[in-house]
Amino acid sequence: MINVVVNWVLKKDKTSEFVSEFETIQPIVKQEEGCSEYKLYPDLKDDNSFLLYELWQTKEHLQAHLKTPHMVKFFAKTEDWFQEPSDIKVFSLTEEKIF
Repeated sequence: MINVVVNWVLKKDKTSEFVSEFETIQPIVKQEEGCSEYKLYPDLKDDNSFLLYELWQTKEHLQAHLKTPHMVKFFAKTEDWFQEPSDIKVFSLTEEKIF
């Protein structure tokens, strides 16, 4: 299993638009082969900060996910909406080498 944790800090004027865009892709992503979890959590202290939690069966499933048309479109649309670069951490929950 591959676990991905992403911390996002959005520009204040883009937060609600971002959440709306995420809610559009979330059900699509959850139907992707190999996706066990894909959920966005708001920060309780900062309305512009979110944590994305993903769980994938294999690294190949994660890699395929990142290349899907809906994700390419999502990344292109939201790339300028962040206050700072995303903090992305990828963990292997098995002995499998990811990279």
